[in-house]
Amino acid sequence: MEWYFLALILFAALIALIIIGMPIGFALGFIGVVGLIFLIGPQSLTLVGSLVWEKSISWSLVCLPLFIFMAEVMVFTGIGSDAFKAANLWLGWLPGGVGVATVAACAVFSAACGSSTACATAIGIMSIPEMLKLGYHKRMAAGVTAAGGTLGILIPPSIVMVIYGTITEQSIGHLFIAGIIPGIILAAIFVTYTIITALRHPEVAPRPAAVTWHERWVSLKGVIGIVVIMGFVFGTLYTGVCTPVEVSGAGALMALIVSLVYRKLNWSNLKAAFLHTVRTNAFIFFILFGAVIFCGLVCYLGISEDMVIWMTGLSLPRWGILIIIYVIYIILGMFLDPTGMMMITLPFLFPVIVKLGYDPIWFGVVVTMLCEMGYLTPPFGFNLFIIKGISPPEVGLGDIIRGCVPFVILMLIAIVIYTIFPQIVLYLPSKMG
Repeated sequence: MEWYFLALILFAALIALIIIGMPIGFALGFIGVVGLIFLIGPQSLTLVGSLVWEKSISWSLVCLPLFIFMAEVMVFTGIGSDAFKAANLWLGWLPGGVGVATVAACAVFSAACGSSTACATAIGIMSIPEMLKLGYHKRMAAGVTAAGGTLGILIPPSIVMVIYGTITEQSIGHLFIAGIIPGIILAAIFVTYTIITALRHPEVAPRPAAVTWHERWVSLKGVIGIVVIMGFVFGTLYTGVCTPVEVSGAGALMALIVSLVYRKLNWSNLKAAFLHTVRTNAFIFFILFGAVIFCGLVCYLGISEDMVIWMTGLSLPRWGILIIIYVIYIILGMFLDPTGMMMITLPFLFPVIVKLGYDPIWFGVVVTMLCEMGYLTPPFGFNLFIIKGISPPEVGLGDIIRGCVPFVILMLIAIVIYTIFPQIVLYLPSKMG
């Protein structure tokens, strides 16, 4: 049977299992196990165990639960809220100032977080009610918060980049550093759009009341801790003093220390942070292990190799094949979470990218951005439901979706820029020791 028929059957079976409600990790593992038993026999279960064991002892995976814990500590202790308060006091005077402050707070919190959902939750809990109280349009309030939250998986440390680096065996440190400039530029694009929209339509984003300089200076006390964590993560990674795994452990410890210094840590929120860390980590690892089994089946069938040969043999320029890959990710982003998207696609598409001569670090940043878009695209965009869950009842899911549309377009524009000028992404990694 031709490789494309095999790939179609596997993908159709996977989508069918997900539609009927099977978690994606179990669906991946089920198809992989059944396929291997059917093709090889019951003895293939030994291969399944070996594949899962080899992946589970990967040293790079150690940083996943630690980065997740660091993010959860900052969410439950309210450090993210402090970042928004400070940003709002300093930037609120701008057109669309609270929206601008939301993006700025998300960018700062992302630099010490690594999770889009954590970022959207921590900032959105304060920013959305504040914007609605000032008279912001519901779409603007929801859209700018949902979009700002997506910066959590682009600006390092990024949980999605850890997963990409683990699957493709690329340097997680280089991926983290590569995300800094694109993340800052994307945040600047969001801010610019918010200001222009507020200037053209003042009724959409009214300005808040004036604040004193004393209030502004006092608010900076709340962001010192995040700045310390940011400086540590960026500084040690860029200089090569610490590996990503070492940074994750030290960053988690520093988050605890900062919370203690600010007297925000207690047994209740520490317990909640631990529980959420365990749940999130278990969710990711179930998908990871299921994907490992699924990839074993894909490799046994030779689908990846045949797909590389076929795609590189097409009478299309390199950028034509790249556009096809982008479209695949955009469509999948409407239905799957970033982890699932990468687990399913990278075994097929990463060899194609390498064969075509694209830089794997650059592609990692682009894939992360495509995953970001998936957080905002219906019907299953994660941030859409996060924002709905933390918003007042009058903010409907339709308002959130329509509010996110301009930001999805802005993300596409940013991806086009980074595709035409890959040196934007690769500049900082090229300067690392």
